[in-house]
Amino acid sequence: NEWGSAALERAQQQVARLEQLAGSLLDLSRLEGQAARLRCDVLDIALLARSIAEVFASRAEQIGRQFGLDMPDSAVLVQGDETQLQRALGNVLDNAIKFTPEGGSVMLGVREAGGQVTVWVEDTGIGVPADDMPSLFGRFHRERNAAAYPGNGLGLAIVKAIVDGHGGHITVKHVSPHGLRVAIDLPASSA
Repeated sequence: NEWGSAALERAQQQVARLEQLAGSLLDLSRLEGQAARLRCDVLDIALLARSIAEVFASRAEQIGRQFGLDMPDSAVLVQGDETQLQRALGNVLDNAIKFTPEGGSVMLGVREAGGQVTVWVEDTGIGVPADDMPSLFGRFHRERNAAAYPGNGLGLAIVKAIVDGHGGHITVKHVSPHGLRVAIDLPASSA
């Protein structure tokens, strides 16, 4: 019957959400405990950002958001785990697109200065209430203005754990009028 079918579908959706939550918690625990043993390869973070941008630019376009790049022409080298850095950047881009209304824009950039590399994502999204900024990277933190959006509140905690594991630093600041700029600073690598 229809009622049984709908109930079964809702139960399957809940199971999928719980599996995703359990997987994210396990990943976060490993990252925070350094059990992940990050690989330390020299990699071109600008090339990595460009390849990730292809996926997210397509997604943004499909849902009515503009996507832009601000990249240097030359390689920008860092030392790190490519898979984990992809995940961190993917989580930040996912949030930027998810929280930017239709017609808005998301920009991804990379720059190097003074031995430091900054990978940044700026959006024209809904922003974060000032009271929520101090706990933005906490486990299960969901901003008050994000209740209507999907998520489990672990994405930015995972990003912070990855950035910390790479000896980096992450900052978030408001940009006019409501958007955010998330900047990941990493030490530059000479080769």
